Amino acid sequence: MNILTPKTMFKFSKISILAIGLSFGFVTGLYLMGFIFTNFDNVQLQFDVLGPFSLLITIFVAFYVTDKLNKSNEKTRIEKNLIIDDLKNFKIDLLKNIKFLCGKDEIKFIEVTSRLKSLRMRINSIIKLINVYDFCGDSVCSQIDKIIRDINDIFTDKVGTIVDGRITLDDINREKINILVSNVEIKIFEIIVDINRK
Repeated sequence: MNILTPKTMFKFSKISILAIGLSFGFVTGLYLMGFIFTNFDNVQLQFDVLGPFSLLITIFVAFYVTDKLNKSNEKTRIEKNLIIDDLKNFKIDLLKNIKFLCGKDEIKFIEVTSRLKSLRMRINSIIKLINVYDFCGDSVCSQIDKIIRDINDIFTDKVGTIVDGRITLDDINREKINILVSNVEIKIFEIIVDINRK
């Protein structure tokens, strides 16, 4: 049983666009050449000198338009894939960093702020690219940055305990952070879906 993958679907769309273009060109060519079908028994043929030339131009235009559409679709798909890969890698790094930060009994305040600032800078650069290519609404993207700021607040505000430049978290705050991280994962999924729908 054949499964349609994005690659086979792209090939299928190329073939279908080409077939439609050629069919349109053939019908237009027949019309321009002056083929007149009066009935099934009696076919009258008129020949125009410019007919074959018109048919060749129509076929050329069909190939040209098909090629341009395919190149445009392929370029957009490459851009989408690069941004989606960035989002997936960001999610992996976010999970790794949060696991590291929450897994310690005590952690340096500067290390927490440095890691979370790096994550925020990274997601903001990805969001800028998404906005440049208009792949997704800005509201969903900006929510990720806000969630990471909320995570930072749990670590660094009064909710976490800071003594001598070191932070300790209780289980309640760890759970709050895990919930926020899950929200980031959901938002990343929503952005990927939006990008693929564009």
